[in-house]
Amino acid sequence: MEKVECIVVGGGLAGLSAAYGLAGAGAEVMVLERGDYSGAKNVTGGRLYVSPIRGFYPELWEEAPFERPVARELITMMGDGAHTTFELASDRLAHPPQSYTVVRARLDQWLAEKVGEKGGMVVPGMKVDELLRKEGRIVGIRAGADEIGADVVVVAEGVLRLLAEPAGLAARPVDRDHALGYKEVIELPAGVIEDRWNLNPGEGAAQLFLGSVTQGMLGGGFLYTNKESISLGVVVGMQAMKADGREIKSHELLDRWKELP
Repeated sequence: MEKVECIVVGGGLAGLSAAYGLAGAGAEVMVLERGDYSGAKNVTGGRLYVSPIRGFYPELWEEAPFERPVARELITMMGDGAHTTFELASDRLAHPPQSYTVVRARLDQWLAEKVGEKGGMVVPGMKVDELLRKEGRIVGIRAGADEIGADVVVVAEGVLRLLAEPAGLAARPVDRDHALGYKEVIELPAGVIEDRWNLNPGEGAAQLFLGSVTQGMLGGGFLYTNKESISLGVVVGMQAMKADGREIKSHELLDRWKELP
């Protein structure tokens, strides 16, 4: 059985960040990502708060392919046939930027390249089926017919826990702790975005929506401005959705919201 020092399962930001640090410290690291490339399967809303992570790998953030620094924070409260919007304005939002809008397919691929520059190996299209145990200890992974041993296995697989739950490392996900989201990315020229959201060139806005956007259920809507597109989406709590008696299909929330003038 082939063996490496460390296997990281999952090529998202968490897994790639772990691999970047380990490879930079001289460890032999292999990242296994089941998507066609890092970020291919990630559909996050598209905003990254950088204040909590500035101290980690500070050499990365000046060159990271962020979309726009968020300079305007807008909150819209919606009712039937009416809405009101207020803005949180502060120089501290943008000087220095506290958050950026991101497109994860672009950001994750860039970080995967940085892992490679540090000597780590990122293998896309590799679905890990099982964590291997020996005498009660995780000693590697199985992917199809292939088994790879490792001194350390980092499981960064995301919310579904397809490996961690069967291995007894995490509890089964429950509806009260999770939400379901739908997002569309809509192209708009940079000048139109800046004019429509009253932005200086290069700046971005984040707008959150509460109330009738989720038909009164726990959740909300979001809108983030990218360089030449906007990310528009709705998130609704799974438990609230199941308990609602109106039989609203979750994907219909985004369709209904888009129809509003």
